[in-house]
Amino acid sequence: MASTRTVRVLLMAVGVIALVLRPVGVVAQDRPKITVTVYNRSKMRTSTLIAGQSVAQQVLRGAAVESIWVNCPVPSTPEANPECRKPPSPTRLVLTIVPHWAGGGLNGDTLGFDLEVEHGFGSYCYVFQERLDVLAAAANIHPARLLGDAMAHEIGHLLKGSNSHSPQGLMSEHWSANELRAVAMASLNFTADDAVLMQTRLAQAEGRK
Repeated sequence: MASTRTVRVLLMAVGVIALVLRPVGVVAQDRPKITVTVYNRSKMRTSTLIAGQSVAQQVLRGAAVESIWVNCPVPSTPEANPECRKPPSPTRLVLTIVPHWAGGGLNGDTLGFDLEVEHGFGSYCYVFQERLDVLAAAANIHPARLLGDAMAHEIGHLLKGSNSHSPQGLMSEHWSANELRAVAMASLNFTADDAVLMQTRLAQAEGRK
């Protein structure tokens, strides 16, 4: 059996190794931060929306991206949170819940949509309530859980830039039965490559200010 001193030395060594291997940006104060202003233009319940935001916040935090969520009134009011009146930017995103997408050009199973501008940066994204409700019921997933992952997916597009689908994980282009099971089990996440790219582009965006 190892002596107490030996165990203590081993624990100290493990602590040093863990410190050296700690990924850049994981410490909370060093993580890139975004603000997401949310407009609910659908009939989604406020409780579902807030629960979904909590899910999305945790998923983004798993990729070392901190997020602040601000719910803005629809229609806007003079006494609204001042954050609702600030202009959008690559780190200040606008997410709108709409009943459905009326613009055309999307697959029938698409849960959301994002708008990109110059250099692949964008600030606006949408989630479609009716499609989300249908899929949540069909796959037996809590609507807030599916909402949170759908919101994180669309935000991921804005943070990753053009052609930002991934072969697997949260940013997969099509969520198959495997991805939906992962949603239900709260285990659908950004990949390590997703996280690195988002952090890199957020650092670039901060440098543009």
